Amino acid sequence: MLLNSVVITLNQCLPVAVVWVLLSATGKTVMTTQQALHGIILGALGCLTLLMTAADISVWWGYRGLELCQIMLLIALFVGISGHYIHGSELARVFSVAAALTLYLSSFFTYFNSYWQADAVFSLALGAGLGISICASFAILLYFSLLWATRNIMALVSIFVALHSASKLVFACDLAAQIDIIPAYPALFDLRNWVSEDSVGGRILKVLFGYEATPGIWSILALTAGAGIFWIANNWRCRRAA
Repeated sequence: MLLNSVVITLNQCLPVAVVWVLLSATGKTVMTTQQALHGIILGALGCLTLLMTAADISVWWGYRGLELCQIMLLIALFVGISGHYIHGSELARVFSVAAALTLYLSSFFTYFNSYWQADAVFSLALGAGLGISICASFAILLYFSLLWATRNIMALVSIFVALHSASKLVFACDLAAQIDIIPAYPALFDLRNWVSEDSVGGRILKVLFGYEATPGIWSILALTAGAGIFWIANNWRCRRAA
């Protein structure tokens, strides 16, 4: 139970931490305290609403409601992160925080509720505490790494943000394939002997770049298209600024 709670916490809280760091350490302007508070309030309301109405939403659109809501939130994250970095949009930062909290924290509480048992409260709480500590440590390391890269290797920061924002489209395509909105295809190749998705490195790569050890054609197309759209929009903005 302890290990399960650590893994659940990492899977759901680490993506929020990465989004928060990107909004705080990259872009023309960074997230202010006021913007963060607005995002937290909206995210808390969104998370609470999703948790309270999950049973009703799940039967919408042919019992695909929850997955479609998650897909829309992932697309919103792609747009929000891109809008923050490329245009320095305050609104994009607020809605990125709100979308991340709504998407990942609702899943976090759903998973914890399913594991909740009276005799396992201590293990769950300890695991959550350990997971949050790991997320905080990783976020601090990523924050200062991005600050250093911003001053020394700006192109690397742009590539990092492009791939991370595009990874949200990868997750959206995976969900769409699971509920048969798009056809599922066999994996193009297998990297499990190199980096397993269940390993520490695999989990980090998945959060940062949408890594899949056995990616299908949709995952490759989503990552390529998302990064390409980001790159074109960023270059267009740079040329206009010049």
